[in-house]
Amino acid sequence: MVRSDGGRRSYLLPGDSIRSKNKSYLLTYQPDGNLVIMQGAIWVVPDVVAPRKAGRASMQDDGNFVLYDADGKEYWSTQSAHGGVGPFKLILQRDRNLVLYDRNNKVLYTSGTQLEMMDG
Repeated sequence: MVRSDGGRRSYLLPGDSIRSKNKSYLLTYQPDGNLVIMQGAIWVVPDVVAPRKAGRASMQDDGNFVLYDADGKEYWSTQSAHGGVGPFKLILQRDRNLVLYDRNNKVLYTSGTQLEMMDG
């Protein structure tokens, strides 16, 4: 989990990962700048030309999760700034979905990669 509250980890550096609670899925901020959900490769940040060198993936105090290149330039975000009440948390859930929540568990961003439940 990546959080916006001061005492906890609020960013990922290139090569860092977070794992879902059931340990089935891994979110990795790759050195090439791609943010990837893996069990194999399931999801990559959409519509992004990743930089040659990643900088940091940061959960900001305004509720926006942002990818920066090595020069500090933003190249992708969840576009969720000021959409809720902090602190905020980005979680790779057991269903494979990457979700950004505010303090009241309001969903501010979802990757849309959740597994569909089958009937029957």
